[in-house]
Amino acid sequence: MIAYNRTWLDNLAARDAIKDAFYANAVSAAEKEAAETIFPVGFYSPNIFIRIGLFILTVVIACFSLGLFSLIFLDSIERSIGGLTIFFGLLSYGALEFFIHTKYHYRSGVDDALLWITGICIIAGINLLSDISSSGNALIIFVLATYFFLRFTDILMSAIAGLALLAVVFFYYSPLGSTAKATTPFLLMGIAAFMYFFIKKTVHQNSNRHYRHCGTVLEITMLICFYAAANYYVVREMSNSMFNLGLKENESIPFGWLFWIFTILIPLVYILGGVQKKDAVLLRVGLIAVAAIVFTVRYYHTVLPVEIVMLLGGFILITVSYALTKWLVQPKNGFTSAEISKRYIIDKMNIEALVIAETFGSNLPANDPKFGGGSFGGGGASGEY
Repeated sequence: MIAYNRTWLDNLAARDAIKDAFYANAVSAAEKEAAETIFPVGFYSPNIFIRIGLFILTVVIACFSLGLFSLIFLDSIERSIGGLTIFFGLLSYGALEFFIHTKYHYRSGVDDALLWITGICIIAGINLLSDISSSGNALIIFVLATYFFLRFTDILMSAIAGLALLAVVFFYYSPLGSTAKATTPFLLMGIAAFMYFFIKKTVHQNSNRHYRHCGTVLEITMLICFYAAANYYVVREMSNSMFNLGLKENESIPFGWLFWIFTILIPLVYILGGVQKKDAVLLRVGLIAVAAIVFTVRYYHTVLPVEIVMLLGGFILITVSYALTKWLVQPKNGFTSAEISKRYIIDKMNIEALVIAETFGSNLPANDPKFGGGSFGGGGASGEY
């Protein structure tokens, strides 16, 4: 299913893991250089600046090419613009597969641009051909994004697929009546929770190792969506605008007290769960959600002027951050403020290797690093989206 060479993806992940170990002083520079011959990678993956340049260049070429096609069919452009746009999207997809399989592009900017051009042209063409409803657009986006996510392991497409799935449920379920409107937030919460635990369970399987970065993004997306579906501000304002409830300024929604409880309780559950399970994703999303608590409460209940609230909030955050940084200089229960690596080693470091490195120094045997070939997760280089 994956368009890219799986062996090269495994070797690329192994190289990244060895670089992480090198930055953590767990392997020597000679071992790091030897890894390039042990784990060969044939992808064309330029640095981030060239990648951005190739992305822009590909978009410009695509726009001029679409303009040329439009000039050819200028006499019947109004009738053929939809089909022409879809056809150009299919051509872009063919070019995408060509560059991947023959030129071995991987996160080069060219494949990124062609991927987005394909999706945008197909969706735009379908909308130009017929009047598609919001639910229909959500379904089309979900199908395309899911395919692109599974085929090209694109992390942004994985997030779009997750959001589109929830949008499909919302647009198809909420018009079913007043009961459906009242229970839509709970249904969205249930689906987001199911998706989170499903991803959490399956993404760490070896067969899904190339989707681990996508899985992390999907976890973050589902956690945010779960909280958004329960947040009082989101539920009240969305219900009022989309369902035409006509709520007055101080009028609450049905089960408003329950959504207030969710608004305050869920971020605390995220933080406690992140600390207990040593889950950085859960912990960070929980900290972001705390800011949403402050915003929601401040929006409906004016306690202090906004300038004072911002000043106090900043002071508290700086104080707490400084205190935690000092306290976690020495690791406490699996947490530390020390910089383990310049990259993302903290999520997959080998404690035993670090202990050996500290005990015996950096003169490790160079004959067999034994980094496990394709056992490492992820499929992206350090410059990926």
